[in-house]
Amino acid sequence: MVAVQLYAMEWGTESLCKLLNKALKSDRQDERNPWLPYLQLFRAGVERLPSFKG
Repeated sequence: MVAVQLYAMEWGTESLCKLLNKALKSDRQDERNPWLPYLQLFRAGVERLPSFKG
């Protein structure tokens, strides 16, 4: 869950979500690969969130 919270936090101009999204949009695999462990934690956190009905 901490990985999800970090993604949502605002850190000014260089927030985690902006850095991650920039890397994921890159055509270069060497820019995306360092994020794989974080993405695994993020996915595990998202899977633990309760279902939203609204």
